[in-house]
Amino acid sequence: MDFGEILEQWESETKNFQKKDNINKTSGQEWRNKKPNAPKKEIERKDEKKITEKQFEKKINVMELALRRYGIVDKDALIEKIEREKRTITREDLRKKTPDATIDLHGLTYEEAWKKLEAFVTECVRRKLYKILIIHGKGNHSNDNPVLRNMVRTFVEKDYRLGESGHPERKNGGKGATWVILRQ
Repeated sequence: MDFGEILEQWESETKNFQKKDNINKTSGQEWRNKKPNAPKKEIERKDEKKITEKQFEKKINVMELALRRYGIVDKDALIEKIEREKRTITREDLRKKTPDATIDLHGLTYEEAWKKLEAFVTECVRRKLYKILIIHGKGNHSNDNPVLRNMVRTFVEKDYRLGESGHPERKNGGKGATWVILRQ
């Protein structure tokens, strides 16, 4: 059976079907001239007067109704809210925040401490941390001046990735440690 025969068979079956159901062949454009005659159904609500279905649909968005009924969480809106909160962290919040990462430089020479601190800051910036703590000691075991404390101050001043710095409370290291806020 070729395609032409299949097509003829299909057309004859559809003609028979239309004759049985008294369906007239139309152009498909009748819907343009058709006027809705259906009576409007009324919905009864306990606390309000009777309203039509169209009025009811106008009052409540269908998507809103589904969200209320099924308790679906809008994840995109939630993610946007979290991102906004991250962006609105103030300097005061960062000063009070506990450090995200800590490095201890005790017992290292000037050059070793510089290299280790450089690698540490690079890793913290890559991880997008906000605040770090550098423990350098007070310099009690140094012959002249505290070597590591001065080295850390110089490093923080020279590195463009580092912002505000200061010393934590005495219980968290006092003058023997330095906290630094990373620039984002």
